[in-house]
Amino acid sequence: MTNTPAEDDERDLQSSEEADQTPVTVSDPVPAPERVRAPRAAKERPVTPMKPATDETRKKESMSVELSAPESLSARIREFKSSTKVSMPTLVLDAVEATVDDLPQLIAERLGVQHPKAAQRKLFDRPAPTVRISSRDEKTEAYPMRMRTDHVAVLDQLKDEVGAPSRNLLMVVALDAYLPGGDDES
Repeated sequence: MTNTPAEDDERDLQSSEEADQTPVTVSDPVPAPERVRAPRAAKERPVTPMKPATDETRKKESMSVELSAPESLSARIREFKSSTKVSMPTLVLDAVEATVDDLPQLIAERLGVQHPKAAQRKLFDRPAPTVRISSRDEKTEAYPMRMRTDHVAVLDQLKDEVGAPSRNLLMVVALDAYLPGGDDES
């Protein structure tokens, strides 16, 4: 016997309702197969042993140094740097080299010491005097920079030789004397 299209639809509907009521078991999904890469051909690279640090390689190492300068000096630093295009470390080192002979006297004047040699002579182990690099009302500006470690060592040695209580004061006094527009110029 042949079914009419309406009977076929009704039978399909009944079978789909039965299918909805029949519990379906779901298995865990099958993981995708892992890709296996073919091993790459090993390149022959010569093994270079590391060289121990020498005095020459240590000279090229650098460290962070910060200069804290009063605003009046900072304005002169900015003006000089913009006209000459030198880096801050170069400017500091140039200033120290140009004023090295006068630094003991300049440091003594800044410290208020009558005789520069008195500032260098240390009989007692006392902390270095605290010296303000600017007046209490004047703000300071920080100049972070990278300097070679051997240059910092020279600055630290020079600081001790000229009687400066800090590396920062040494750099500020040298820059103040070196840069145009200071107190001694008219």
